[in-house]
Amino acid sequence: KQDLPIKVDVVRGVTVEGLTSIPITTVDSMVGIIELAAGNRMIGVSSHNNHSSRSHLIVTLNLHGEKHSNGKKWYGKLHLVDLAGSERVPKAVGSAFDRIEEAKHINKSLTALHDVFTSLSHKEKHVPYRNSRLTMLLQDSLAGNSKVLMVVTASPLAEDAKETLSSLTMAKRVKSITLGGAKREVENKEYTAISEQHEKRVEELRQRIGVLETQLRNALGAAKATADDRTKMQTQDGRLRLEERRKWREEKERLEAAKKEAEERAASYKSQLVRASASVLPFDPREPPAP
Repeated sequence: KQDLPIKVDVVRGVTVEGLTSIPITTVDSMVGIIELAAGNRMIGVSSHNNHSSRSHLIVTLNLHGEKHSNGKKWYGKLHLVDLAGSERVPKAVGSAFDRIEEAKHINKSLTALHDVFTSLSHKEKHVPYRNSRLTMLLQDSLAGNSKVLMVVTASPLAEDAKETLSSLTMAKRVKSITLGGAKREVENKEYTAISEQHEKRVEELRQRIGVLETQLRNALGAAKATADDRTKMQTQDGRLRLEERRKWREEKERLEAAKKEAEERAASYKSQLVRASASVLPFDPREPPAP
């Protein structure tokens, strides 16, 4: 169910990230691992088969040996592959939607494998290994110094004639492929030195990446703190400006009110002064007396 990426490394070959490597030393332990893998295989019920394999099964054995007389080491890889059978979608119509989708994926990967066998049989320069995860995983065992043994299980039923013919056609094409004889891969000191140097360089780069990531996190944290301080200062400055503006407005209103009150008092004093001046003027005999 998990998405496990497949990587092609110059030194390690084809690898699947996230898989667990289990060391074994006896045949019984190897059989136990194969049984464990078979127990994890997806099996479902379809309209055609009550125990239908809904996924491919691949068990990879990485073998290492050493000759004690001269110290030479050798290694090899063995893929044990049980392919799910191809199934026409019309046969899966009566099944659940998941069964139909699984049949499509199975047929797609088998088609990609067929395309690889076709390219190898025609000795084409480009072999489409990357068209499927199945062919990517088997890439180092389908080229170079490899040997492939294919066993085809055919159904005797007449209604399966089309699938049987397709499987036999693929087997015939596989038989015509010449990959080159399987050879023992003896460990080379120069290759080992290059591999160790490569691993050391990878580890140095990982450490360097870790240091750069730490520096980046610290820089981002400092930048965020600076931005927060700047925002806080801007907020405080804005509050101070608002407070000063409010005080200035209040002072202006107070001065205008004082000015208005002073003008009103000045007008009142002026009126009182005019009345007082009129009451103290001298008597003029030319004017007739008031009645």
